[in-house]
Amino acid sequence: LQAIERLHAPRDGAAGAAGRVYSLADIDRVTRTVADDEWAGLGSVIADCMLETVLDIGDAVLQKMSFVDEITLTNRIAAEVSNAVEKTLQNIRAQEHASFDVGHDLPGELVASLRALLRHELSVLAGVDDEDGSALDGYSAQLSLIAESAVHDAVEEYCGLADSRAPFFSLAHEMENRIRDRRRELLVRHSRGYEGLSDIEDDIRESRRRWTRSELGGGAARSFELGVVTTKLG
Repeated sequence: LQAIERLHAPRDGAAGAAGRVYSLADIDRVTRTVADDEWAGLGSVIADCMLETVLDIGDAVLQKMSFVDEITLTNRIAAEVSNAVEKTLQNIRAQEHASFDVGHDLPGELVASLRALLRHELSVLAGVDDEDGSALDGYSAQLSLIAESAVHDAVEEYCGLADSRAPFFSLAHEMENRIRDRRRELLVRHSRGYEGLSDIEDDIRESRRRWTRSELGGGAARSFELGVVTTKLG
């Protein structure tokens, strides 16, 4: 109980004891909700960065299409990118950090998945049959570099980092720190007003909705769902 009380207490102890002390089950639920939200936020930045990369590379092809065909294709690509990023992050999280070995700044599965995604989408734009994954073999190294660069840029943007390639950087540890700090901040704030879990979850949802509107635009905010990866196209 004392450990839980300390968890709720502000770092300087200036605000006094918590009005409400949440149970371990409550804290676990908040932790899981915050974790889902933080990973979805990171995933959305990665997905949007990948979408922009695909559309930039395929711009010449898109400009030759009719407006309706262009919108239809870009919306489909956006949906595929969001789904692919979300699925990959879910797989990585389910492995209990098995992919986050010391010395590996980014999970290999994430980069490999995004390289395959990039290959597929560019093949579609180029009108190339790539069912066996060999159509763009000559560009494999370039696609790997593009995918890895996009992930690093997205991680740095979302986490506010100067260099995600720095020695000993770990995406898993960075996300764990974000989740822990945000959980603490939420518990401290809401315990003062004797508020319940629904109030904390509403706070998480509305905070992410505001972030989505600010970072990805009104379209993404209108179709926002907590814990779901999205892009500027929704």
